[in-house]
Amino acid sequence: IVTKTVRTTTRTETSPAGELVTTIEVETTTETETTGGAKSTTVETETTTETATETAATTSSIASTAGMTAVSSTEEAGAAPGETVKTEVFRSEEADGSIVTKTVRTTTRTETSPAGELVTTIEVETTTETETTGGAKSTTETATETAATTSSIASTAGMTAVSSTEEAGAAPGETVKTEVFRSEEADGSIVTKTVRTTTRTETSPAGELVTTIEVETTTETETT
Repeated sequence: IVTKTVRTTTRTETSPAGELVTTIEVETTTETETTGGAKSTTVETETTTETATETAATTSSIASTAGMTAVSSTEEAGAAPGETVKTEVFRSEEADGSIVTKTVRTTTRTETSPAGELVTTIEVETTTETETTGGAKSTTETATETAATTSSIASTAGMTAVSSTEEAGAAPGETVKTEVFRSEEADGSIVTKTVRTTTRTETSPAGELVTTIEVETTTETETT
């Protein structure tokens, strides 16, 4: 005779950082009674903790394109792993008849720091070219702005990287990177951490380039 008792405990708490953390603990007790009357009992516990989300936004003031017309927009993978490059070209005609062409090159790079934290660096390079009506005078200016965002919830120190994929998101100018890490704890339990980083670049009503980074971390702990 086998008797199985399944006890599910669901607990939702707010972390000190104000994030909502849901913990689901499933405890399965299996009791086996042989025909001779001998009994044996095993207990298995599986705990799943999910999901923490951290969002950061970076606004580039040098990339203001208010009143300009978008000419083109391209996005491609960068030279380094985890790097994407978006190039946008804008144009406008000034009151004196001169033509201003602005090229905005946004490089987004996601790396894991030595401490195991996820660091996303955004570099915005803006080149502005002004051509007068006579075509004789052309001036080009280049400005670069860099911002870095560190995700503390995505700490993967001491874990082994299992997989890493990058794909275009549902919205234009959006990329989604999914990384899976795994480790075995001292008590034999297996911890699997999935880090999903969504990077979104948009132009604000003021014509500034706004990059939003959302880091969603799901941690699953399986014990025996």
